[in-house]
Amino acid sequence: MRFAADSMLGKLAKWLRLMGHDTVYLGRSDIKKIKAALDEGRIFLTRNTRLYDLATRRLCEKRKIYFVQANHPKEQLREVASRFNIPLTRTFRLCCVCNFALKRVSRQIVKDLVPEYIYFNHKTFYFCAKCGRVYWPGSHAKRISETLADLLPVE
Repeated sequence: MRFAADSMLGKLAKWLRLMGHDTVYLGRSDIKKIKAALDEGRIFLTRNTRLYDLATRRLCEKRKIYFVQANHPKEQLREVASRFNIPLTRTFRLCCVCNFALKRVSRQIVKDLVPEYIYFNHKTFYFCAKCGRVYWPGSHAKRISETLADLLPVE
């Protein structure tokens, strides 16, 4: 799914990217940015009641504009995942910072970009060509997966 998040939902945007969902962070949102996001086929997520009312009134897109009720980012993620039927799983598809597609690369390409210990102890690396960040499935990836698993509903 494709989302656009307002300035109150920066952490939620990062979590959605970690799950592989194309999510732009609009920062200070105005009606033009929201309309552009909707025109791109995105769902606009907001915690701003005034902005929600304005957008739904001016753009008549209630189905594509969602007011997030939860305050805490993890609860927001659970709420959005439930509302849009999104599985709570991690992927290495998008940069969690800039939303650009990650590319799996060979170890040699990142040799000078990661600490020596990481280089010698990991075999799989992903690179963001837009911001230059390097990702690997280390302990942070395990913690992310555990956090997502904790958010799954108990049956």
